[in-house]
Amino acid sequence: MIGLQLKLTRIAKRIKQIDLAQRTGINRSRLSLIENDWTAPSQQELDQICNQLGIDLCKIQADVLQTDEDNLAAFREEQAHGSISAGNGR
Repeated sequence: MIGLQLKLTRIAKRIKQIDLAQRTGINRSRLSLIENDWTAPSQQELDQICNQLGIDLCKIQADVLQTDEDNLAAFREEQAHGSISAGNGR
């Protein structure tokens, strides 16, 4: 989920992916994988991306944690009301 937060921030700041790749020295293909949550960024990549986007790494991580907590709460609510089966699908 951190990749999505980075992507949304980049788009909001009207920075093209190719420009961010050049500024950070991260290959554009790798940046795309990171933004689409296909791979996790290294700590160094995360620092470089956040620095170039002008954002605080802690803020991004907090946003991701909040989203995860919200998703878990919604899942538990649906499970409690029988909307989600906990069985094996048979």
